[in-house]
Amino acid sequence: MATGGRITLDTPVRGSHGNAAAVAFSVKVGPMTVRVIDTMVFDAAGRIREMKAYFGPDDMVQ
Repeated sequence: MATGGRITLDTPVRGSHGNAAAVAFSVKVGPMTVRVIDTMVFDAAGRIREMKAYFGPDDMVQ
């Protein structure tokens, strides 16, 4: 990342219904770590059609 942050996959990517997936990962920037869940929906060509990230204040730890 340009900010010097580091992304770490926390669990394997999970898929369901053939065109959707969820991934849990952490982003570390300096002393702060943010735990994130992303969900993605793919089109027939495998391109991301929709992506949402879920995290809040309780997911930000030092």
